[in-house]
Amino acid sequence: MSRASQRITRSDSGLASLEWLLIIAAVGGLAAVMSVAFQRILDDAAESTTDPTARLLEANVVAAEVANDAAAAQEGTGLDPDGPLFAELSGRCEQIAVDFDGAVLSTVWTAVPSNSEDSVRWTCQVQGR
Repeated sequence: MSRASQRITRSDSGLASLEWLLIIAAVGGLAAVMSVAFQRILDDAAESTTDPTARLLEANVVAAEVANDAAAAQEGTGLDPDGPLFAELSGRCEQIAVDFDGAVLSTVWTAVPSNSEDSVRWTCQVQGR
């Protein structure tokens, strides 16, 4: 036998497997890129709360939470205007104007007359721009 007549035949199954691996890798890479792109879109949407009305609503929700904490303290042990809890709640109310600077002009920590005699409830009022 001569060398010309000795041909080595290779199976095509190895090439088919390699092609499928390349296709799967390409699809996986595309899925990874799309996942990162979609996450960036979601992050951008979450950070873009520049609408003053939305920011004012958020500030009012935070103010309501502060007022709710004050009401709970008032019902429990009472809210001493000279106590540390009162100072903390008042500070949280004032911080709202700083945190929501573009939408909130000022906040006022004020006493509102309650339904019962000689009793007040403290609330945080938000004044928008």
